[in-house]
Amino acid sequence: MSAESPGVASLDGPPDASGSASITLGDYGMAITDVIRQHLPDDVTAVLGQLEAHGVWAVWFGESVGGESMATAGVLLARSKDLIVAPGIANIAARSPASMAAGRRILTDAYPGRFLLGLGSSHESIVRSYGAAPIGSQLESLRSYVDAMHSTPGGVGNRRVPIVIAALGPKMLDLSVEYGFGTHPWNVTVERLAWMRARVGPDTLIAPRQAIMLCDDVDLARRAGRAHLAKYLEFPNYRRNWLRQGYTEDDLSAGGSDRLVDGMIAWGPPDRVARRLRELWDAGVDHLGIHPLPRPDQTTADTVVEAAVFLRDVPARGSDRS
Repeated sequence: MSAESPGVASLDGPPDASGSASITLGDYGMAITDVIRQHLPDDVTAVLGQLEAHGVWAVWFGESVGGESMATAGVLLARSKDLIVAPGIANIAARSPASMAAGRRILTDAYPGRFLLGLGSSHESIVRSYGAAPIGSQLESLRSYVDAMHSTPGGVGNRRVPIVIAALGPKMLDLSVEYGFGTHPWNVTVERLAWMRARVGPDTLIAPRQAIMLCDDVDLARRAGRAHLAKYLEFPNYRRNWLRQGYTEDDLSAGGSDRLVDGMIAWGPPDRVARRLRELWDAGVDHLGIHPLPRPDQTTADTVVEAAVFLRDVPARGSDRS
């Protein structure tokens, strides 16, 4: 990863006979999973156009039962002009390594420089819902999966195309350096991101997702924050990672403490949210996937467009690193 201009990270994979290919990420992307799930395709298309018009570089979306990363990415790529489309993450339980590699190759060939594959091993309950065998070790399962993708004809190892890996713990973070080009973490503090930067060094992309809520009503913001975090509190790997970050079991009980909500969601008036985002840039991130939470009077589509307008006035720290 190298900074070619202020606020722009260029991700380059290993060279091969196919020539040069790269993906250029600007400062901000937008997490639009809820927009995809809650709005009709034509409405999603309109949102994509507005995000591009307001300077958003990428859209991120998650995968769960009822969703499919490759098909979704193909639709988003076809319905936008220049946006980078990034599954964050595509679940390795949902498809075989050969299928994942083929889908990545097809989308990369059709939309050069616009498809960024994020991989992760998800959670046991979601894996079971796919009808897949339980994962023994998430680390070794993901390692074996990427190895199999590399050995697939036309797979990852044959193209200069980056992959980001969902990493929370130190071993998975090390794997993202060894096998991927970067990491896409979620539900991490500013301090944890600084620790990640120190561990991976200057050349690995760190592109976290960060929840925000433009709302100065503390009770409303924390209610929305708890509702947002509820599903993550059910997953053991997120709970373990919160404990690593200095939270306690008390913080993780009764729907989450105020300290947990305030640490995970940047909420408040625009100037307060902007200060938190600047702290993230100072911690060494390269790109932020912003996940805006709606107020009661907003649709998810309205929320992401409002966030895109807000982000135009929040500079990044990209020009300070190379």
